Amino acid sequence: MKKAKGCLGVFLIFFFGMLCGIVITEGVIRDRVREVVEGGPDKVVDVVVTRMNKDLKLDKEQEVKLQQIVGETRIRLRQIRQQTQPEVHAALLEAEQKVRSILYAEQLPKFEEIIRKGREKWKGEAPEKS
Repeated sequence: MKKAKGCLGVFLIFFFGMLCGIVITEGVIRDRVREVVEGGPDKVVDVVVTRMNKDLKLDKEQEVKLQQIVGETRIRLRQIRQQTQPEVHAALLEAEQKVRSILYAEQLPKFEEIIRKGREKWKGEAPEKS
């Protein structure tokens, strides 16, 4: 019996240690992602260049060229998003209308709340006006 309690104690210590590690790691990852997202596009470029530099051990000239390539790619991707955004927006509006058509009246207010929260969350993602 004492042996079983001892094994259970060791297992519980290991389990709770692992659980704490997971929670802490998840928090650190969330903070890093939030920092990158809130830092904007330039922060994303810096993170990509830093990671590639660390993994590939680039020299200064390569690092400068990589920074330029990543920056140019970011601009190109933004242009592509601006071109496709109206089509994406139309598809989402169509999907909203289809969902509304299958909901009962008492479900609509909750659905509208979900849509409102989603739009608030992503309103910073709107395409830039030229």
